[in-house]
Amino acid sequence: MKLEERMRVAIQRTAGNVILRADVAALGGRSQVSVALAELQKKGVVVRLGIGVYAKTVKDPGTGLITPVEELETLAVEALRRLGISASVLQTSSRQSGLIVPKEVRIGLLGNRRIRRKLSLGARSVVYVNERAPSQKSENTVKRHPKTGDLIIPTIGLGRYVRDLARLSEVSYVKTYADEWAEDVSRLAGDEIHTDSIEQLVIALKKQKKVTGREAVHLLTNYLRERQRV
Repeated sequence: MKLEERMRVAIQRTAGNVILRADVAALGGRSQVSVALAELQKKGVVVRLGIGVYAKTVKDPGTGLITPVEELETLAVEALRRLGISASVLQTSSRQSGLIVPKEVRIGLLGNRRIRRKLSLGARSVVYVNERAPSQKSENTVKRHPKTGDLIIPTIGLGRYVRDLARLSEVSYVKTYADEWAEDVSRLAGDEIHTDSIEQLVIALKKQKKVTGREAVHLLTNYLRERQRV
């Protein structure tokens, strides 16, 4: 099977409407993947939203017109969340009226994080707006050593600890095609592995380099030990 066809299958199998280059990068060399993605764009399989970010399409059976499966607002939020960024659509009066479609899509970002990634679709483009995080009175469970900066990892309450760490790091777990492929290989080898949401968050933290490999192992070890005691 040619690379283009393998990528088409991978895109169809990927959950959601947004495709990241990372979802298909392992299928071929860098230049080969770039050429195949360009061909898939020409054939209307995907549309490009930005560097390394694409969206699935749908074909109208009556007119044959190929369009993105969702509007830019929905696709932008999904893309940012897949990149581990908390985002939401900021509604405008012109959009709510249904009379005018604004050229700028306002996307709210939690905190002061600055995003340079440009996303657009046709004549419309995304504008990022930072929003203040709501004040939280609950005690933060994430502590670091004052001298070394290493995480002080508890032996109990690991579920809340990992969720707090992911929230503070603005990280969320999104399953990629590579993850699904690894699970399929393990299943075929008779070594099926199931991970829960906490384990998945630890994996995401490690992938985005928010924790070291040693800290990730420590987090998983303490979490699994605590779960066995319950």
